[in-house]
Amino acid sequence: MEFQIRKNDDKKKENIAPEEIEKRLLTWPDCYYKERSASVRMALLDEADRRGLTPEQNQVRRRLFELRYRKEPNGETTDLYMRQWMNMRFLEQSSTGLFSRKKPAKVTKLLDAMGFQEMKTEEEKRLLYQEIYHLAMLYISLCQEDKQFGSVIFGFGTVKESTLIDRIRNEIRIVAVDVPREFGCEEECRIWSDAILAASEDIFGNA
Repeated sequence: MEFQIRKNDDKKKENIAPEEIEKRLLTWPDCYYKERSASVRMALLDEADRRGLTPEQNQVRRRLFELRYRKEPNGETTDLYMRQWMNMRFLEQSSTGLFSRKKPAKVTKLLDAMGFQEMKTEEEKRLLYQEIYHLAMLYISLCQEDKQFGSVIFGFGTVKESTLIDRIRNEIRIVAVDVPREFGCEEECRIWSDAILAASEDIFGNA
């Protein structure tokens, strides 16, 4: 699975025509995990339910959707999983001080907010893995599109592609490997780490 790099004039398109839903559902549930927009994902999920496609799995997908997305008063949608990703990144930055305390609970609290404790069965865990994989693919795509992330310094100039890839892979390594190891919760983070690393490998390879 890979997201398309979006052009500037495509980034605010959140609606989807009925005929497009019809077309995409031919590849359900893959289409759900290739879509970036929360509103379009919900439209696909609603239509899949209406047609009776993977009903039991969709109950889990809907619960993960509820945990991941929050509608704000201004109409914008917040991706809470992406927020937890950034919180995980902040843990790495805040754990380097002399008096920092690397408690596993700091990490597991972030995981719990994403439903890790709720997902008990193998099927539920598999769907959670897919959602985290989707999150990682989205993060990588956003990094590739962000001009500041790919700039040389102060937003001027653009780094070469290999340098940009190294930057992204470094961020992946921090949240998927370094933080779980440093906080002693690698097993609790297994789904988190495996899904993120798989997404990175699928895009960049394992070199």
